[in-house]
Amino acid sequence: MTVYAYPQYLRAPAKELDGTWGKDFPMLSAVKFEFLQRESEDRVDNTDIVYLYLPTTLVNPTNVSWEQKELGFAGKKTYDAFKSGSIGGGAEVFKKMYDNFNFKDVAYGWALKFGDKLTNGGALGGAGLAINPFIKMLFRGIGMRTFEYEFKFTPRDQAESVIIDSIIKVFRRAAHPNYAGAQQYFLTYPTEVQITYLQSRAGDEFEEIPWMNKFKPSVITSLSVNYASAGYYVPMRDGFPSETTLTLQFTENEIIVRDDINDPEDHLGASF
Repeated sequence: MTVYAYPQYLRAPAKELDGTWGKDFPMLSAVKFEFLQRESEDRVDNTDIVYLYLPTTLVNPTNVSWEQKELGFAGKKTYDAFKSGSIGGGAEVFKKMYDNFNFKDVAYGWALKFGDKLTNGGALGGAGLAINPFIKMLFRGIGMRTFEYEFKFTPRDQAESVIIDSIIKVFRRAAHPNYAGAQQYFLTYPTEVQITYLQSRAGDEFEEIPWMNKFKPSVITSLSVNYASAGYYVPMRDGFPSETTLTLQFTENEIIVRDDINDPEDHLGASF
């Protein structure tokens, strides 16, 4: 397993590294990317670790899927029956639904639903009335969280150019599959990534930031490298770009449920 860091002092925050660590950094922050190659359902191997500075945008998104639905007369009857408790669960559900329905109302509801002429200039329209569609919001599910980051690299010397090049290649390799076998009939899965927000007080090792969100294992769903992010291509003496921008998008492998989030009174650890 190889460890990369940009800037280099993020590799070992508790140790002095080329005079860059000490009194000038009373609090140090970083984002850790741990690359996990899934060998089987139960086995995951660590391959590489990358420490990068915290980017300027750190968003914790929530994607909830709801659908606006017209229940109609029949749906309204069912909704009211469930809400009132007159319809329970199990094998009795459909029998109780049958017992609680007034089929005259259901038939009337269908007649109104398809009888646009009643409203459009007909009897209801003349009376200043419209059919109530009984609109409700129906929960459809929770989406996977997606995180986007942008990192700018500006090497100070050739050694740092090599580190930046290695970091970009680690992410690009993780985003791609490989052939499984010589016949190339199958592809292996790309590498999963475990993301962690870290902080270090002067002289201490990194620890997880308790005030920011935790992550479930994620995959790279988008990656781009801009070698001319300064507006034009400017090479260093070794030919490496003077400024490179790496843009990454991650999507978690699992959804977040209520139990993943700490109680509002619990401030001891980070929530997902």
